[in-house]
Amino acid sequence: MTHIYVEHEFKPVGQGLFAFGAIEFRRVQKGRRMVYTRQSPDWDFTWVYDCGTSSGQALVDKGIREIAKKLHNKLDLVFISHLHMDHISGLLRLLEEVGAINIVFPWAPLWQRLLIGFEQGLSDGDREMGFYVAPVAFLVAEAPERFERITFVRPSNGGGPPDPNETQPGIDPDDLGPREESKFATAGAIERLEVPDNWENRQIAVELPAGSRFVRGGAWEFVPYNDPDSAPKSADAFKDNVKILSQALLETHKTARSTALTSLKKLYLKNFAAGMQNNLSLNLYTGPVPLRGYIPEPLANPDTGEIVVPINRAPVLYTGDANYSTKIRFDRMTKYFGDKRVKAVATFQVPHHGSKHNWKKGLAPLISPESSVFSSNPTGDYFHPDAEIWREFSPHGPVQVDKHTGFSWKAHFTLPGK
Repeated sequence: MTHIYVEHEFKPVGQGLFAFGAIEFRRVQKGRRMVYTRQSPDWDFTWVYDCGTSSGQALVDKGIREIAKKLHNKLDLVFISHLHMDHISGLLRLLEEVGAINIVFPWAPLWQRLLIGFEQGLSDGDREMGFYVAPVAFLVAEAPERFERITFVRPSNGGGPPDPNETQPGIDPDDLGPREESKFATAGAIERLEVPDNWENRQIAVELPAGSRFVRGGAWEFVPYNDPDSAPKSADAFKDNVKILSQALLETHKTARSTALTSLKKLYLKNFAAGMQNNLSLNLYTGPVPLRGYIPEPLANPDTGEIVVPINRAPVLYTGDANYSTKIRFDRMTKYFGDKRVKAVATFQVPHHGSKHNWKKGLAPLISPESSVFSSNPTGDYFHPDAEIWREFSPHGPVQVDKHTGFSWKAHFTLPGK
């Protein structure tokens, strides 16, 4: 029998998103029980989903310091939903202070990455622009030896992941290993990922095919979802020009790259004068496997000794800034994860900080979580969360995570027969 202790927290970063999770596995003999008291867990696996804010970098820095105090090792997985600064502004600091074994990004073609960079107001002269042109090389240069692997999640076309009641097949994150040993170090990956053919990408960058999932210890899974229809519309002219200039963009000659980026920035300003809607956002489901019949256990409060009954369901569904303004997009996502996972979701991160532009009213009951997290700064300029969206989730435990208040929970449960 496997006992699992899990902690999860949404950090108070205001207009942004910074979530931390950790799990500990303990196998005990049948008939014996385990009680967590004041003993600090010896984490078997830790992860972060997004790390950024536009409400003040000190908020993210505080959260990073809190994580650093808890951990003795690097984070196992860092998931980045998309490349907007309010979701990645703390990534370099997180790597510097804590480090990560694997960083997971949604794959996007070069032309889409450049559009996102220009959307952030960046130009050729900005250091951060390198992140959008050559993300691996950028992180290698800015956070040397602070991570081991970058995994790009390919668009989630076709069939979804294995049944959550089956522990296999699944990829243990450790199986990514050194690139020469990785299952995903396949021929042609550099060309498909549209990153420079340099040493860093050949050694560090791997791709995760659609339908794949991470399974840790045969008892906990991570299922990423990259919406295959996330690319902005009406970008053909920009896309074609990026294709023509791709050799200059992806080679190391600085002058050629600078000239190409300057030309594309002018084209961006001409064609997207009113801005663009970017739907790229890596969704992530995480929870126990097998999902069937896992048993929540009472949990002792380490400060008072009081026995606390945990929430009935442990799985979390993060969405970042995903766009579910149509039922078609929502159905595509839920079909990929599967009905069993969707019905098991306990904590749902409401997309895009509760923006009315990213959610179709009437969909909340189809998720029906116990807690619905709005990570935003209600007093800011973005009008997040929207009042109608908050009301939509009012029967589903809405929680406002802002600059002052976070949201966390702890659970202890068993997986029978393990």
